[in-house]
Amino acid sequence: MKKLKKLGTRFVSAVLVMLLLATLIPAGTIFVNAAENFYAKKLGGDSVTYYSSLENAWNSLADTGGTVGLLQDAETSTTLTVFQSKGYILEMNGHRIDRGLVNEKVEQNNGTVIEVAKGGELVVYGGTRSNPEPDNYLEYECYKNDRYCELVRHSTHAYHRGLITGGHSSYAGGGIAIEESASVELNYVTVAGNRSGGYLNDDGGCGGGIALRGDNARFKMYDSNVSYNFAERGGGVCVCNAKNSTVTLERSYSSDAVCDISANVGRESGGGVAICGDSGGTKIDGYGSRPKLINRISSNS
Repeated sequence: MKKLKKLGTRFVSAVLVMLLLATLIPAGTIFVNAAENFYAKKLGGDSVTYYSSLENAWNSLADTGGTVGLLQDAETSTTLTVFQSKGYILEMNGHRIDRGLVNEKVEQNNGTVIEVAKGGELVVYGGTRSNPEPDNYLEYECYKNDRYCELVRHSTHAYHRGLITGGHSSYAGGGIAIEESASVELNYVTVAGNRSGGYLNDDGGCGGGIALRGDNARFKMYDSNVSYNFAERGGGVCVCNAKNSTVTLERSYSSDAVCDISANVGRESGGGVAICGDSGGTKIDGYGSRPKLINRISSNS
C-alpha cells in the first residue's frame, strides 16, 4: 500500500513538473534532435520549424517568405533563391554559408550563393558566434596576374560573424545577385571569397561579391564588408545593365565598426565597384562615420 502511495505521489509530481514546463515554453515551439540546425518561420507566423539542411529550411518559405536561421555553418550545393516579390530574413548567427565553388569551373550562371529575383527583398543579419573558436580565422588572397583566389586559414583576420563565401558565377554576382526592382540589405555581414568569370570560364564576369543586374535594384550594407572577391569587372560590386540602381554604405559611430569594400580584384576594371553597360542613373552613397570604398570605381560601357 505504501509503495502505491509513493508511486502515486511521484506520478502527481511528474505531472506538475510537466505542466510547469508547458507554461514556460512559447506556443508553437517544435522540439527537434541535435542534428537539425537550421530553422524557418513563415512570414506572419509564430511557429518555428527545424530542418537538417539549409536548402530544406529555405525552400519551405518559397510560397510565403519569412525567416531562415543558421545554428551551424552550412554548405549549399544549390543557389538559395528569394522568389519574385517575396521577402526573406536571413539570421546567420555568426555562421557561414559556403557554396564551395570559388576555384571550380561552373556551368553558365549557375554558381551564385544567393539570388534575389525580381521584386524580392532580402535582409541579412550576420550576428556573432556565441562561442567562437579561438583558431577560427579566415582570409582570402586574390592574385590579379594569376587570376586566382585562394583561401588561407589561420591568417591574421578573425571572423566571428556571418560570412557568405564560395560562390562562382560565370555571368554576374558570385556571392549575391540582385535582379530588377529587388533589394538586399546586409547588417554585420562579410561577403568574401567569391568570384565571377575568370580563368576557369571562357567568358568574362561582373561583380565577384555582389551584382546588381536589373533596373532599380538596391543594395545596402550596414557595418558590413565586401572583401577578397574577384571578377573581370567589379571585383567587389558590379552594377550591370541596371538603370537607376543604388549602392549604399553606412557605418555606425561605434569605434570598432567596419563598413568597407576593399581588397577586391577586378582583372579588367573596377576592383571595388564597376558600373557596366546601360546603368545610367546609378547612385553610390555613403553615410555615417566614414564608410570606406578603397578600390576605385570604374565605369565601363
